[in-house]
Amino acid sequence: MPPNQHGSAQCAEEETEEVITHTKLCSGDASFLRGKHMKDNSITSIVKEDNSLKSDLAAEKQLHRRGFYSAIIIILSYFYGQINMAGSMEPDKRQNTWLLMQSPVTTVFFSLIFIFFVTVAGPWMMRGRPPMKGLKSLMIAYNIVQIVMSTWIFYMSSMGGWMTNYSWTCQLCDYSNKPQAIMMMHAAYWYYIAKFVDFIDTIFFVAHKKYEHISLLHVVHHAVMPVNCWYGLRFMPGGHCTFGFFLNCFVHMVMYTYYLLSALGPQFKKYLWWKRYLTNLQLGQFCLVILHSAQLAFVDCSIPVEVIRWVAGTAFLFLSLFADFYWNAYITGKAKQKALDKNKIQ
Repeated sequence: MPPNQHGSAQCAEEETEEVITHTKLCSGDASFLRGKHMKDNSITSIVKEDNSLKSDLAAEKQLHRRGFYSAIIIILSYFYGQINMAGSMEPDKRQNTWLLMQSPVTTVFFSLIFIFFVTVAGPWMMRGRPPMKGLKSLMIAYNIVQIVMSTWIFYMSSMGGWMTNYSWTCQLCDYSNKPQAIMMMHAAYWYYIAKFVDFIDTIFFVAHKKYEHISLLHVVHHAVMPVNCWYGLRFMPGGHCTFGFFLNCFVHMVMYTYYLLSALGPQFKKYLWWKRYLTNLQLGQFCLVILHSAQLAFVDCSIPVEVIRWVAGTAFLFLSLFADFYWNAYITGKAKQKALDKNKIQ
């Protein structure tokens, strides 16, 4: 081979080797970059999981405290009922064979189990996990059931007395077997059963990890209502003290209509402008129950004072908790948000 051709071939081989070497290096760089990218993603994922776990633990700590306070209130309600109602009044014998009506202990137990699940066991099971999905249809069905149930109990309590022949100032309980008296007693019983169904509200919050909604007000309200309803139903399933659940069923009809529209999707958000007024409605019902009970101090009525203390005391407890919620959500909360917005603008 001529010298010049040999040199050209050698140069070509060297260039080919350089290209191959460069290609390998580039390939190595690409592999390195891919590996680095995967490592960065892995680190980011670990950081997110760590932050999520810390957030869950912080939320659980708050829930534990709320659960503890709620359990104390339930136990105090039980002893107050035993002393104030069971200690001075005869139970209604018409309910002796009814489910759960033999003793308040079972109801107290269910309420304590509810508190334990929504403040301890449930959040522990959801720790480090994403919120559950696919519950929309179940929530819609649940809200419809609540609307129907509240409407039915409201109708029974209306026809059982409040929209027919009950006195708004002084109404004694009818312990007879007259159809109207039986209807009111059945309305009171199904209202009591409905308070256990209400537990599902909080279970949805746990499943969606909306722990900010599981406030002390929320837990106490849902846990103490079955206990209070048991004593009211067992000792006075009609008359003056049924005004509270008659009014509450109307509020629930409105409230679960709001929840139903909210569950249907964002396209219905424009119809939910009245959320704040819903809270006002809830506050208003407790004020009305307190006034309805307090007016007996100025009316000649033979209703046992123990019943009045029980009803008014429960309403005052819920009024205090709702007022605290309203203040934090709509007064203090809005002021804080305005301050944050102002700082952002500056």
